[in-house]
Amino acid sequence: LLWLVAGAAAPAPLHQALVTVSLAADGARATVKLDRAVTRFVFAAVDTVRNGTFELLTPGLTFADDTVTSRKPFTQFTLRIRAETREHDGKYPAYYTVGRGGLLYVPALLGGDGWQSRIRLIAAPGTVRLPVAESLTNGYVFIGPRAAITDTPASAVVADPTTPRWLTDASRAELGKAVRYFSTALGIALPRKPLLVVKNIDDGTGFVGDVTPGPVTALRFHGAPATPDPVNQAQITGFVFHEAFHFWNGGIADN
Repeated sequence: LLWLVAGAAAPAPLHQALVTVSLAADGARATVKLDRAVTRFVFAAVDTVRNGTFELLTPGLTFADDTVTSRKPFTQFTLRIRAETREHDGKYPAYYTVGRGGLLYVPALLGGDGWQSRIRLIAAPGTVRLPVAESLTNGYVFIGPRAAITDTPASAVVADPTTPRWLTDASRAELGKAVRYFSTALGIALPRKPLLVVKNIDDGTGFVGDVTPGPVTALRFHGAPATPDPVNQAQITGFVFHEAFHFWNGGIADN
């Protein structure tokens, strides 16, 4: 018997997409430059909602279902990313404001199959981005005034100015306890200090937390009271400990 075994075909080279992002008064701006002309560009399938958030600013192109299309080939387009104001179950907001800055979910801007994306952030004078050590392709990034960041031994903290002070302080304290507890219990330390982002939104009730590599913990409270009570404190403790554990079971700290 003669067996013929075909070798694996060499993968096709990835095309390049350079995404340049800056903040504006009406949201974030993203300009995508492609290294070849196409009539269809599909964003990567990630856990975010783009429809209703991404607004295409380039004439002659249309955007729907995570796809930019045109009858004529194009090599560049610009988007306005509206600040998200409501929650979507199981989805990361592509962008939402935190004071005079914002939190950007970078994977929302990545190209899909066949594209290798590079992200470049343009920071205005007096603004910074955190985390600074990440590759800018796998999680949240805060862009905003340096003065908005409070650096503590356990974490860097960014809080929306409308958030009650007790809520920010409680979230920061509980995150510090949680990180110390899990680091000791699991015997695995975090690779870097967390960034904690806290925002209270007046409408609705409840709270939502997102954790992404960096590590970034984004906590959004809805309708938090101006002053705490024992029920609030207990809820925050359980909530923050739950979110902090994702540092270890979400692939951020090596096991």
